Amino acid sequence: MTQPNDEATESPGEKPGARSVVQDRVLAILIIVVATFFWIESGRIRAAEAQMFPRMILILIYGLAGLLALRTLYLQSDHRAPAIITSYPAFALFVLTSLVYVSSVSSLGFFTASVVYMPVVAFLLGLRRHGLNIAVTFIFLAATYTVFVVIFARPLPREMLWGL
Repeated sequence: MTQPNDEATESPGEKPGARSVVQDRVLAILIIVVATFFWIESGRIRAAEAQMFPRMILILIYGLAGLLALRTLYLQSDHRAPAIITSYPAFALFVLTSLVYVSSVSSLGFFTASVVYMPVVAFLLGLRRHGLNIAVTFIFLAATYTVFVVIFARPLPREMLWGL
């Protein structure tokens, strides 16, 4: 008895490993549920100013999850979007790099760790315009410094190299 190969079981025009409309809909609902949990948790922060930033980010997440859910209503049920993760070794390297970054922020400082992390992740994602990657890194860090240190007067983890 012969087993059908992957090509025989896929619909015409469908890419193996692609996401379906149902998967996107479930993902949108899951994101909304997780964001709601964090919304409730952020309510435990006593200072109203400290609640503002996480809740602004959560509103953005709600909006994007809502757009993902709306998108599934307009697509045909047999439509399949491209797979998000195309290489599991590259994804594992990205996760490992992110874990190293998160653990190094407290010892190196936010800006020092970010100067290394952002271009490395851009390279891992396949973004090969190195000058642009470095420019985006420094613009992001300047904006972060302006928002948190200058405007909100909230210090970030002490820098090992620059003493900021």
